[in-house]
Amino acid sequence: NMIVDFSIPLINKDKITDLQNETNFIDPYMNKTDSTIFSNGQTLTKAYTYNSELFFKHKFPNKKSYFTASVAYLNNFTHSERSFISLTQIGDSNLNNEDYYTDGSQDYDILTSNLDFTFPLFTCDVNAGFKTSFTNTSSNNSFSQINLIGASVTNKYNYSENIQALYYSMEKTISDWSFKIGIRSELTGSIGNSLSLNEKYEDNYINFFPSLFVSNRINDKSNISFSYANRIERAPYQYLDPFKWYISKYDYAMGNPFLKPSYIRIIELKYYASTFSAKLYHTGQEDIIGRYVVLDSLDMMNQVQKTDNFLNMNSFGINIFKYLKYKKLETVLQGNVSYNQYLSNRKEFSDISGVNGTFIMMNTILLNEKFQILCNIEEKIPGLYYYRTMKNYFKLDIGFNFIHSKKGFEARLLVSDIFKTANPEYSYISGGVNQVYKNYHDTRMLRFVLTWRLGNWFNKTSNIPSPSNIEEKQRL
Repeated sequence: NMIVDFSIPLINKDKITDLQNETNFIDPYMNKTDSTIFSNGQTLTKAYTYNSELFFKHKFPNKKSYFTASVAYLNNFTHSERSFISLTQIGDSNLNNEDYYTDGSQDYDILTSNLDFTFPLFTCDVNAGFKTSFTNTSSNNSFSQINLIGASVTNKYNYSENIQALYYSMEKTISDWSFKIGIRSELTGSIGNSLSLNEKYEDNYINFFPSLFVSNRINDKSNISFSYANRIERAPYQYLDPFKWYISKYDYAMGNPFLKPSYIRIIELKYYASTFSAKLYHTGQEDIIGRYVVLDSLDMMNQVQKTDNFLNMNSFGINIFKYLKYKKLETVLQGNVSYNQYLSNRKEFSDISGVNGTFIMMNTILLNEKFQILCNIEEKIPGLYYYRTMKNYFKLDIGFNFIHSKKGFEARLLVSDIFKTANPEYSYISGGVNQVYKNYHDTRMLRFVLTWRLGNWFNKTSNIPSPSNIEEKQRL
């Protein structure tokens, strides 16, 4: 069997306009505002992604062995531009406006290939494979003050990465018991090159990731399982670019070409029944990759959004899922509570620990064969989420669905965050400064989706079991 899958973008644009962006400077002696900087601007982003994949599968005569191969090419191009005006107010006096402009483009070329072979060995089932990926990225960025000659900075940055992975697993079933053990090895080589600064960074390393899975079938409707796995999390490509992206005159974000991958250890004990599941878990993660805000050590007026491996984390939690149905009402209940311990890798942060919890209820009312009403509720209790202390989060969504299966037609309407309560205040201490954020992340929205399947030819879907570039797509 051979499958060719190709997708092209139609349009993907974002336009963000500042509602309010001001910075107040306090006179420590008078304990009142000394000056205020107002920054108002607009950010435009366009992104295009082209993806193609060739997939081949061959079954052997014994019907237990098969070979699969796939190769994929992905190109993503993103262009962002931001223009903003900065006005400084000292007392009752306004200084002249200053116009600024930031422009950036990123081009990603990613080639991946997978080879997998599944076959019986003695009384076990074996899966062995090889994956390779080649990534080349280039970015071109500039920042300038309009109408001021010489007040501009530029940066061209190239990054290339090659990953070779080998993996092997064996699986065996004995009566009501199932066992699976595996190992994965990855060899990584990367080069970052800042053409503007004439600086080059190279890194080469190899990793091994063992895994174990044991399951016991209690009866026809339930089982219990234990799993242990090691994983790797690599930085998004844009996080590696060292260019300063200015949000306002005194606020900018910058990447870090020296980022290391983050390593994750997961242990789970799970019970599963037909409409219920419960899971106890522990997650340990080293060198978490993230962004945080600090005051610029060279100029205390500047706020810098840095990118770094700044935390280690240990998490212990429980997750519960339940499906209910009563006449024409279907309900899904899900809850997760965890205790999290964060250990700092950087002097700006202190160790911290705390509890968080998320509870979700999704309701579907089946009016008839075609009409449905949706009512979804999500609640996050006050607690510690990703090193940040967050206040209460509540989100209510209402939706309506019309589904005509015979005609292949669907119309879906969803109103999200009706009460505008899904943008809670959060805070954390960085460099001894308590930073409080009241950000609006556009959770309120009206979404209307129309789907019409126009027959067998247009209704064909790809049967590729697992595209070879899933991990690379997640890093865009």
